[in-house]
Amino acid sequence: MANARALTPVAPTAPSPYLQLRVALEQFECLPDAIAPADQLRYCKTLDKMAAIEQALVNHPLASSHKPDLAAVAEALVTLRGRFASEDEFHQTMARNSLDETSLSQALRRELWSEAVLNALVDATPALSDTDTALYYHLHRDEFVLPEQRLARHLLVTINPDIPGNRANESRQRILRLRQELLAHPHKFERLAARYSECPTALKEGMLGWVKRGLLYPAIDDALFELAEGSLSLPIETVIGLHLVRCEKIRPARLLSFEQARPAIAKAHRERVKRRVVAELIG
Repeated sequence: MANARALTPVAPTAPSPYLQLRVALEQFECLPDAIAPADQLRYCKTLDKMAAIEQALVNHPLASSHKPDLAAVAEALVTLRGRFASEDEFHQTMARNSLDETSLSQALRRELWSEAVLNALVDATPALSDTDTALYYHLHRDEFVLPEQRLARHLLVTINPDIPGNRANESRQRILRLRQELLAHPHKFERLAARYSECPTALKEGMLGWVKRGLLYPAIDDALFELAEGSLSLPIETVIGLHLVRCEKIRPARLLSFEQARPAIAKAHRERVKRRVVAELIG
């Protein structure tokens, strides 16, 4: 870890327009000029910290042997362009943030450079031994429990007082008729969901896929996790309408084996090392 301290003194530099844009998009999901006043202080602190980290990394003694090549910069530029809906949106966003092709390429090169140096510093730290890995697994077994999951199908009938056929009483009658049909003919769920459901899952015959607790509307979540395998819920009302869910299969909660957990333990260790390296770099 001594390498993290072997820095060449440099004068602080202001965060680049690209770094301002990157922090705003990654941390606040908006452009820099759209950050709410209440978030400005946090944005500025995050920006200053990121700038200090980047500057320390590109001025580290290891930096000279980890400069990115032009191909890597070009690939990063293509990836960045792909995050925008169109080429026009990309160019407008860059112009709005005082970036052109040259300054953007330079900023991407600096970003890749700093990431390469950080990875080199982390790689220089010994990995966890088998003994320490096993000890972590046994002391933190709760971290490696996969929660119970349900394979579910879903059917939605919306309620809208302005649409004939979707007023409250009409929608309730329709969902009850559909439920009666499904109780009598469970194999019809896919067909009825595809035909009558007003949820995008209708395109997949009502299939929600494997879900764990907390991913759905609370009322749907509660109903689904009370169902036995193969059973159908009562109508469930939420702000968007009336729902039926069927539990196709149940995957009980289970503990990952040590071998299954090993990659996650190694990844978590690497992230801890990365945080420690960064802390030492910027003091």
